[in-house]
Amino acid sequence: MHIAIFGLSGSGKTSLTNQLTSLHPKYYGTSASKLLKEEGRPVELNSLETKGLSQNQDLLIMAYEKLKAKHTNTIVEFHAVIETNTSEFWVETTLLKQIKADVIFFIHACPSEILRRRMNDKSKQRKITTTEKISELQTKAVDHLIEAYGKEHVIILDEQYAAESITSKIL
Repeated sequence: MHIAIFGLSGSGKTSLTNQLTSLHPKYYGTSASKLLKEEGRPVELNSLETKGLSQNQDLLIMAYEKLKAKHTNTIVEFHAVIETNTSEFWVETTLLKQIKADVIFFIHACPSEILRRRMNDKSKQRKITTTEKISELQTKAVDHLIEAYGKEHVIILDEQYAAESITSKIL
């Protein structure tokens, strides 16, 4: 089974993926960024512009297909929107549709918690904004995924219960 986990930067996708792969070792977990790095693409926000982001998305689809061919069970973290320091890059719905996962989850997290994580995590470059903007962006990201996949195919999970909910769906 191939699981796609979407969410804003700082929503807890990586922690969730690590928790799930620890609980379910038959699953291989990774992120879109790691797949792109393996393909030699830049992923640091300060080195990317719209053209680079678009090229990354095209390559990401191919890298994801290779990963699925290699591993029977995967959990991969994706973004519907990529926030740079100056703008928001919305992954085109036509590209999102090419991410053919068996199950698609969106991790909904408290905006103040997302902001706190972004401010405290020095290992990644993350946009610092307001809780109001994060809340608005989270709503738009869900709507964007629903536009791409349909409401019946996007499962929205509260971050606090995500591991338990996903485990119940995959076992």
